[in-house]
Amino acid sequence: MTATNIKEQDTFTRSNTSSASPPNWGTASNGDTWTFNTGGASYTGQISSNQGTLTGGSALVSMTLGSTSLTNVEVLVRVSESTTSSVLGPTVRGTASYYYCQLNSPNLEIGKRVGGTNTTISTAAKTITASTEYWIRFRVVNNAAGTSCNLYARMWADGGSEPGTWDITVTADTAILTGGVVGLKAKMSGASAVGTYDNFTATDASIIKSVSLRIPVRTQSTKSTVLRTLVQTLKTVSAPMRVRVRTLKTVSTVLRVSVSNALGTRKVVSVPLRTRVRTQTTVSTVLRILVRTPVAEVVQISAASRDGIVSTPSRDGIGMNAYARDGMGLSTKGRDGQGLSTLARDGKDITASR
Repeated sequence: MTATNIKEQDTFTRSNTSSASPPNWGTASNGDTWTFNTGGASYTGQISSNQGTLTGGSALVSMTLGSTSLTNVEVLVRVSESTTSSVLGPTVRGTASYYYCQLNSPNLEIGKRVGGTNTTISTAAKTITASTEYWIRFRVVNNAAGTSCNLYARMWADGGSEPGTWDITVTADTAILTGGVVGLKAKMSGASAVGTYDNFTATDASIIKSVSLRIPVRTQSTKSTVLRTLVQTLKTVSAPMRVRVRTLKTVSTVLRVSVSNALGTRKVVSVPLRTRVRTQTTVSTVLRILVRTPVAEVVQISAASRDGIVSTPSRDGIGMNAYARDGMGLSTKGRDGQGLSTLARDGKDITASR
C-alpha cells in the first residue's frame, strides 16, 4: 500500500493534551480534526503518551476524522480497553448511518447502524484480554454494479504477525452503499473504564488489487515407470560330447627268430623289440561353454526426480542409478558390476548395452 492510497490518517503522535469533555484529541497528524458526533459529552478524553483516550461513560460515542467521503475503504487501527465488557473499533461510510467493526469480548463483530439502531451482521470468536493492544483491519467494498457490498475484518494482538486470512467475511449486504467519512466508536462499561486508540489509517480500497504471481518452484516427486532394456548376459552351458582321441604308445616285445648258418644248422634266437603303436579311441565327456546372449528385460523401477535428476532402485536386487536431463539422457549401472548405458530423447525408444 503506497502513501498515495491513504485518504485519512492519525498516528496520534503529538504532545499530551488536557483531559476534556468532549475529549480533546487536538489536531490529527495529517492536519484534520476529530469530530465527536454522538455521545461525546458523556466522556472525557485527551492525548496521552501518543494515544487518544476515552474515559468513563456508558453511552455510545462515535467520532469521525476529516471530511473525505470514501465508498470502498479499508481502515487499520490499534486499540485497547481496560475492561473486556467495553466495546470499541472503527467505522466507515458515515456519521448517522455506518458500518462498524468492534471488539466485543469474546467476539470480533461486524455490524451496521441504520436509523439509530445497531445490528450485528456477523461475529468470530476471539480471545480478548483487558489492557492488551489489538490491531483491527476492516474493509468494505461494493460489487462492480454497486448493488451490494462485501465486508471483511480481522484482528491480532500487537507484536504478533497479521493473519493472512479474514476472521469475518460478509457478502452481498445492501444496507449502506454510498460513501461517507471514516472514524471510531466506543461504548465503555463505566466511569473507570478507559479505551485507547492510535495508528489510525483509512485507505481507498478501490485500488487494492489481488495480483497473480508466477513463482518458479522446485519440486520433488516419486514416479513409477517401466524400463525396457536390452541386456547382454554371460552364462555357462553344459553339453554332452563324444570325442575321438588318437594316441601313440611304445610297446616292448621279444622277437623270436630262426637263424641258419652256413653249415645248415638252425637256431632260434630271441631279440628284444620296442615298437611305437598309433591307437584311436572314442571318449564321452561334458563340455562347459561360456555363452553371451542378448535378453530383452522389463524392469519395474521407482524414480525420485529432482530438477530432472533421477535416482532409481530396480527390483530383483539390481541396483540402477540414472541421470536424466529434460527426459533425454539416462545412464545406469546393473548388477555384478556390468554397465548399462541408455539413451532416450523426447519419449522415444531406450537402447541399452551391458
